[in-house]
Amino acid sequence: MPPANGRTVYPGLYENQVVEAQLAGAAVVGQADALPEELVGSTMTGIRFDRYSQTDEIVEFLDQVIRNRPTVSASAKAWARTHHSIDAMIAPLLAMAE
Repeated sequence: MPPANGRTVYPGLYENQVVEAQLAGAAVVGQADALPEELVGSTMTGIRFDRYSQTDEIVEFLDQVIRNRPTVSASAKAWARTHHSIDAMIAPLLAMAE
């Protein structure tokens, strides 16, 4: 695959890991260029940051995740099931075929 922003991109590989983590109830943390926006359900279940030096925001997010673990876990699972079910993923393809 051609490089994006100076990096080689492997579509689907990282995205699958993110969705699997969410299905297990994990919040996601990633650099904005590497973590697609459409994989972050809410500011409660995921954070995308621009610079690795944004430690205050990242630590604040992780603190919020730890303090609200049951709610965050349930929200991450529900969001992933809703947005990444087989039906949800193939719906746009079926719509194009009509």
